[in-house]
Amino acid sequence: MLQEHALEVLKTGRNVFLTGSAGAGKTYVLNRYIAFLRAQGIGVGVTASTGIAATHIGGMTIHAWSGIGIKDRLMEKDLAQMAARPQLRKRLRAASVLIIDEVSMLAAHVIDMVDAVCKAVRDDARPFGGLQVVFCGDFFQLPPVRGRVPAPGEDVSYDDPFFAAESGAWRDADVQVCYLSTQHRHEDDALTAILNALRTGDVDEQMRHALQQRIDAPIAADVVPTRLYTHNVDVDQLNLAHLAGLTTPGRRYLMTHDGKERLAEALTRACLAPQELIVRIGAAVMFVKNNFDAGYANGTLGTVVDFSEQGFPVVETSDGARVTVEPATWEIDEEGVPLASIRQIPLRLAWAITVHKSQGMTLDAAVMDLSRSFVSGMGYVALSRVRSLRTLSLLGFNDTALMIEERVRELDSALRARGEETESWIVEAIEDGSAQKEAAAFVARAQTPKKKPTLEVTREMLTNKMPLEAIASQRGLTVETIISHIEKLQRTGDAPDVAYLAEALDAEAVREIAEAFRAYAARTLAPVHRRLGGKYTYDQLRLVRLCLADSEGL
Repeated sequence: MLQEHALEVLKTGRNVFLTGSAGAGKTYVLNRYIAFLRAQGIGVGVTASTGIAATHIGGMTIHAWSGIGIKDRLMEKDLAQMAARPQLRKRLRAASVLIIDEVSMLAAHVIDMVDAVCKAVRDDARPFGGLQVVFCGDFFQLPPVRGRVPAPGEDVSYDDPFFAAESGAWRDADVQVCYLSTQHRHEDDALTAILNALRTGDVDEQMRHALQQRIDAPIAADVVPTRLYTHNVDVDQLNLAHLAGLTTPGRRYLMTHDGKERLAEALTRACLAPQELIVRIGAAVMFVKNNFDAGYANGTLGTVVDFSEQGFPVVETSDGARVTVEPATWEIDEEGVPLASIRQIPLRLAWAITVHKSQGMTLDAAVMDLSRSFVSGMGYVALSRVRSLRTLSLLGFNDTALMIEERVRELDSALRARGEETESWIVEAIEDGSAQKEAAAFVARAQTPKKKPTLEVTREMLTNKMPLEAIASQRGLTVETIISHIEKLQRTGDAPDVAYLAEALDAEAVREIAEAFRAYAARTLAPVHRRLGGKYTYDQLRLVRLCLADSEGL
């Protein structure tokens, strides 16, 4: 199916599984649909199976969004308690669409739990509580870590649901399959043939020979290639050893965070940018965020060649471009309200990375050690990260690296057939105009009533000199969230004078905190918090910082 046809299916509001081989453009279509929904004022929950995948699409994990957390099963009392949680009710009821990316890594019972929560919290017996659900992923990628833990004495057989598409909730949701067919990543017919053969189980001796030829082969790329390993210990050892071998000038960058501590910690764990980044001139690095305007994408490789006057790394990418890498922000928000954010230079050392963390990336060049592959799909994920065999060098591979479970192929065969049915339907529906009518009807029922932007409401209250606690109480939000609103308004230059807010604090506290900020001449909170020995809360520090920004431009 073409990307444009898949987008038209999504716009009808039907439940969809967006799939296709690695590099088919699944994330591209997903991002276009998310942009469409937001432009139409339609609430959308953007989630993924893992924290790393969630940061790629600017969302949160499905476990956090749905409130299931680490639960392995849900009882009626659990659902009743969750339905009574105000924030969870607000989040799930504000959405009309739920997107779950990298769904291959979710077991069937997780999908069933999400379905149960949506029904309970939204008080709607339809599948997923009446939400349009969009699954995205490829079952040839890494599988779930495990299925549901069986109860004592319970038998588990091969026929029990394991993959997300085998869940009862998926079946009940009448999911339309959009199977993307065009390849947008790979430039090499030989590599494409090998990947397709892995999917069908038809890897022949000629293809094995082609892979054997890449063992210790030179790479046709003017960049330090990233090494992919199957185990974390190999990655950490190699990166640290290479960095220690450099004696060139270097810099250290610490991640900062704002907002709800629990969510900021979750963002930190999920983000591929490290909490402490140390780079030196000559260090091999990888960009871990998309910024096409700045000239890089998630997975772009390069070498640190200099530092700017402001102290930021200057990276020369594989195409010879030089990019000054400024700090980037990863954020979790809800209906435009920032809940938590972290800020760091969007780089990580790239002499090595795990296959698991590479999922979703396109690498300019890679050296792979697949000799200790331990799960089916691992070799497929690794090999599909590069565009061509010419940019690939293998240190070795085992039989597991070329293994795909027969169960996955059986599932894929059924999904392909369903995808052909969907393609026939959407082509005809576009021609006769019924797809457009269905899409218009979906938008009409899914749009939330127009209301004043949340930041504008806060700004008006600040203009009227309302106390911080009063604003939070009247809006049903936390003081922490209101402070985040003010910070965002200041960044956009749209904040009124908020110096009056300092009146809520003791004058001595304001003096001490202000002096600490001036001593560092910076906006970061952690050093000030440490300097004051934890005497004041982060909210108090943020409040004084806001007032200083108005009076001193800090």
